[in-house]
Amino acid sequence: NCGVLDIRDRTASAQEVVSALSAYDIPHEHLLTRDIRRRFPMFNVSDKDQAIYDPNGGLIRADTALAAFQKMFKQFGGTLHDKELVRSVKPGSPAKVVTSCSIYAASSVVIAAGPWTGKFASELGLSLRLKPIKVTPMYWRIKPGQEEAHQPDKLLATEELPVTPTTEIS
Repeated sequence: NCGVLDIRDRTASAQEVVSALSAYDIPHEHLLTRDIRRRFPMFNVSDKDQAIYDPNGGLIRADTALAAFQKMFKQFGGTLHDKELVRSVKPGSPAKVVTSCSIYAASSVVIAAGPWTGKFASELGLSLRLKPIKVTPMYWRIKPGQEEAHQPDKLLATEELPVTPTTEIS
């Protein structure tokens, strides 16, 4: 949990993010250009930029998280079957999982199917309102000589600004 600073130009999509966060009482701050420059001087933002700061946001490395999940799953007696297309999941006692390679029976099944979870959930009689979205994580190298400005204590937003939900991006 290191906080997330979402910098974008002043578009309707930014207002949608602020509105959604406000609607669900998720702590956040809506920062205009002058606020970004004061609190995060290491970022070169244009006069048309704004930001949404989520103090509870963070970064999860998917590869590390998956490896940890798989390790714990195996330690607790789970069995992994990689590179098998799951064709269906049938509830029951035992539950049956039909794949491209075999049919498995288990007392319980964990569905971790990413964007295909809705398909399997509906087969099980569950109506989940899931909408897969594509998220593109990006990483940048720090320019030589700029390391000090990017130290963790410089990136933390310690100065609190009043958070006022807006209906219009100015």
